[in-house]
Amino acid sequence: MGTDTAKASHAAERDTGTSIAWTMLAVILLTSLVVSGSGVILAALAFRTDLENQQLVQLEDYASERGRRNGALFDTVQRAHATTIERFENRIDALSDAEIEAQFNALFPLREDGTRRSRDDLFDGYHDSLGNHHFGVGAYFNPADGWSAADRRRLVSAYQVIDSAGQSLTGLVDNIYFFTFDNELVISAAGREDRLAFYRQDATADFDLNAADFVELVTPELNPARDFVCGELTQLIYVRDGQSLTTGCFTPYDQAGAPVGAFGTTIQLNAYFEAAMADPPPHGENLLIDQFGNLIAHPDLIHDRVTEGLIDAIYARYDLTRIIDTLAAEPESRSTGTLISEDGRWVIAFSRMAGPDWLSISLVDRSILLREVASRMVIILVLGVLGVVLQAILAYTILFRRVVRPLAALTRHFGTARPKPARENPALDDVLNNTNEIGTLARTLEDQRRSSEQTFDQLEARVAERTRELEDANRAKSVFLANMSHEIRTPLNGILGLAQALRTSSKSRRNQEQARMIEESGTTLTQLLNDLLDMSKIEAGKMELALQPTEPVALLENMQTLFEGAAAAKQLTLSLDLDPALPPQLLVDPLRLGQCVSNLVSNAIKFTPAGSVRVRASWKPQATRAGVLEIAVADTGIGIAEDKLQTLFAPFSQADALTSSRFGGTGLGLSIARDLARLMGGDITASSEPGKGSEFILTLAAQATAEAQVRLPDRSPDELAKDPVYASLRDRRILLVEDNFINREVARAFLKPLNVTIVEAENGQAALDTLSQQAFDMVLMDVRMPVMDGLEATRRLRESGADWSEIPVAALTANASEQEADACFDAGMDSFASKPLKPAILFDAMRRACERRPYQPV
Repeated sequence: MGTDTAKASHAAERDTGTSIAWTMLAVILLTSLVVSGSGVILAALAFRTDLENQQLVQLEDYASERGRRNGALFDTVQRAHATTIERFENRIDALSDAEIEAQFNALFPLREDGTRRSRDDLFDGYHDSLGNHHFGVGAYFNPADGWSAADRRRLVSAYQVIDSAGQSLTGLVDNIYFFTFDNELVISAAGREDRLAFYRQDATADFDLNAADFVELVTPELNPARDFVCGELTQLIYVRDGQSLTTGCFTPYDQAGAPVGAFGTTIQLNAYFEAAMADPPPHGENLLIDQFGNLIAHPDLIHDRVTEGLIDAIYARYDLTRIIDTLAAEPESRSTGTLISEDGRWVIAFSRMAGPDWLSISLVDRSILLREVASRMVIILVLGVLGVVLQAILAYTILFRRVVRPLAALTRHFGTARPKPARENPALDDVLNNTNEIGTLARTLEDQRRSSEQTFDQLEARVAERTRELEDANRAKSVFLANMSHEIRTPLNGILGLAQALRTSSKSRRNQEQARMIEESGTTLTQLLNDLLDMSKIEAGKMELALQPTEPVALLENMQTLFEGAAAAKQLTLSLDLDPALPPQLLVDPLRLGQCVSNLVSNAIKFTPAGSVRVRASWKPQATRAGVLEIAVADTGIGIAEDKLQTLFAPFSQADALTSSRFGGTGLGLSIARDLARLMGGDITASSEPGKGSEFILTLAAQATAEAQVRLPDRSPDELAKDPVYASLRDRRILLVEDNFINREVARAFLKPLNVTIVEAENGQAALDTLSQQAFDMVLMDVRMPVMDGLEATRRLRESGADWSEIPVAALTANASEQEADACFDAGMDSFASKPLKPAILFDAMRRACERRPYQPV
């Protein structure tokens, strides 16, 4: 009787389960056929439209970016002119008449022919009293009525800003110059092969600069609006005859309402046209057209000799005349966009270039785009049909066998008031042994039943365990920072070392300049790494300042140059207003001061969608040489509500969640900047009005230095090797123990001028083996290495009792902490040099090791 009842029960369960499964399967099938099928068709049609629109958007974005890139050179020149004019006007009244007279006669001596021309060393190069290097400048003056005091002041000021602008624009443009309608010219062009010899030496006394064609471009008659203008742009490509293509761009300069002259720059167009035509969109080509509809550039015109027949063939290939007419019908207010040609063959993506007033155009074959859309639609339809079929096939297995039946068994068992152990229920054997989510659920329910009585004891144990984990995490923090310092400093050593070696060994000025830029970037990265490691010092109140004489004007001008690109990308005006009373040098920590100002300027640009960012610096003296430096950063951005101002300086805080999601950022910058400002004896305050902008004011106590300090540049390995201080290091046999190949190359490059013999080992064990076989004068030992580290190798070396156990050992390590230095000395090392290495640091460490432990190899 019991058996019959059980069978009936199981049969009912199967019927119930099957009924549920088939009901759900029928619903899914019906839904798939009606909803999914219709959805696939609609999705495919929508996908076709979206894909075609997406292609057009991508092409428009491409054209916009291409136009921005093509116009970037002219924008750079225009911004450079504007910045130079601003600095020129700031400096023109800064010097006294006596200083102007002295500098005018010194810079531009009077020649026998009555002209004044620049000294040769203004081009060849000289160092001023502050150690700054000046070069690449030439000048020619021969006005009809001589030089008034105002003329002299204007020309001396012009030299100063042209000299400064020429240095900063090296590598970007060929030159920058200032000329007047009184036949006066000051030009910076360090890269000119003729070394400006014509203006400095060869030009005769009857040379008239006003006879040049470009002078007319900046006269009030031809340029009444006094706009930035470039000459001879429209037909340049037609006159190409194997010669270098150039054009001049000019910004007229008026003083007191009267035209004086202009600032100008010569632009090389050969490479410009090649870059403008490069990287076309798939199945398309790039070209340039001027405002009159003339073809300026096309890939076929770059490397082939231009003829009328070649140009006519290009017009015919694209039916370019009708394309130009289509573009001409577009309003000038539309700066970028996409169009379809009249015959439907071409997709036209265009972007207007404001500087030269050109159109940057990309033509793409529309038929290829449509074929790509159609092929993707077929894939979507096929996948949709397959999806409907797969839903029907998989539904039964997934719903009935894997879901309905196991869940029913679990419900019957664990639904009772006091369920027995699951292992005692044969119906759950298969469920408990399953590895899927339902099996995990069954085992979890059983575990919960068994463990409920032990819950309180386990919670208490977990609290104690979490407390220990937090303590371990705090200890791991220090270990992590130390490891991170080592791992980052090791490749930094290679970067800086090889850059220094390249700078000192290369005879190419360009290579030397590039190596210097790599070295400066690596040094900046090293400083940022030090900042990261110092964060814990700020929290513990142990941060120390590194005060040194610093030029505030140079620091702020460098800051302006650093952020000009970011501001220009958002079409913002970034201006710098300097108090004439600013001391030439202040005793401050330049790294921390720069960190604070960078944070404020970066935030101002970030939160200003349009308008300007203004940086104002002033000096408020309080006592002899002492005073308060005040730097205000004001913007026309989104502003901050009054009730949010107080939370800005709290760590990990921003004005509100919307600001965080829109602009990003961690909210740490202002907190760290205020902490640093207060450490420097000042503070940061903020005022703002929503929708109208904000102003942040940084103040800090500072001391003006008694006189300008000249910072000596780092000496090269060749210079150090000639210094008698390091004579004892020459002609030595050195064992270099370093696992990093690049760091070994750096050490070899630094030590080459000492004429030393270097033998390499990649770990501590290899070093000990080598020392037992060969004689050396000293060992350069890296600290962290595989197999055996430098500390263990040095301990074994000292304990060996061998003839070489007293050899000098200099430690090389990427960990710059005091604890690391103590560990090196405790292991028996004689000196300590931290990475990234510099030649002087390495030479000093070797000298100290040899002096501390005199040794003669056996």
